[in-house]
Amino acid sequence: MRGSKEAVGWAVPTKMEAVMKHILAILVVALLFSQSYVFAETKEIISEGTYNMGDGETPTVAESRALLQAKRTAVEEGMKRDVRNCRRL
Repeated sequence: MRGSKEAVGWAVPTKMEAVMKHILAILVVALLFSQSYVFAETKEIISEGTYNMGDGETPTVAESRALLQAKRTAVEEGMKRDVRNCRRL
């Protein structure tokens, strides 16, 4: 009885059962990773950046560098708030 289900002692899953197991595994992983997004909160941080223009620089370049400085300051401020809100176990 080579190849029969009784001889092996276990049932060979059909293609549909294998697909369903994969879908179930994907859903479980998605559920586990989505929990962090559910409890995340949105913060609004207002910051400003400055840049001193040099000779030969355009206002567009100066504006983009000032914006980069403002973004950097906002990220640093957000990180400080997150570190202060952490609790030690």
